[in-house]
Amino acid sequence: MTADPLANIHSALQVTHSIGVSPIESEMDYFQAMDDIVSQLRNDAAYMGENELTTAVYYGYICIDVPTLVSNLEGEDPDDWLESDRDLAAEIARRIVMLAATVPATGMRSRTAPFSYASTVLVEIGEQQPRQLSGAYITPCAPTTRQAALALGGHLEDTDRMYGRQEARRYASTDDVPMPGAAPTSLPDVAEWVAESVRSGRAETA
Repeated sequence: MTADPLANIHSALQVTHSIGVSPIESEMDYFQAMDDIVSQLRNDAAYMGENELTTAVYYGYICIDVPTLVSNLEGEDPDDWLESDRDLAAEIARRIVMLAATVPATGMRSRTAPFSYASTVLVEIGEQQPRQLSGAYITPCAPTTRQAALALGGHLEDTDRMYGRQEARRYASTDDVPMPGAAPTSLPDVAEWVAESVRSGRAETA
């Protein structure tokens, strides 16, 4: 498709690689491959190997460019997104929030069963330059979801103090931790707030 300039579109979604925010705990997983013929004769393995498995508390970041999303769906100029139909874009945004928190990466799925949900989801909506909050973990935190959420909230408070708060925020968390400028709620409520913000063209503060 890259040979056809008319087929190129601007991406409305940016996704970072998840980063570990706590010291990594590693464990070696040994495995072997059997040769049926050789094993019958000598009862040994044809190959032995190892995988290093690690675990940590992870931080991930997703940015949705709503004007570009509406433009891609409706064929309108991004500057005219408020005059376009936004129902489909709203539903896509709602599903992105839900899926980002509940669907894990597929790598090594059959061997590690990595079916864990996010413990804290923070959503910000605004018109200024987006920024992620990975700076909260320049110093690794203790390997608990609560400490990771506290570090995120502390960094967000420091960011607000320097730049001023210009975003509307909502968050959901399994840990009882505060987030500046936002009241805790459920993940479906956060996702629906995102969808309604896209439909109305503005975000209601908590």
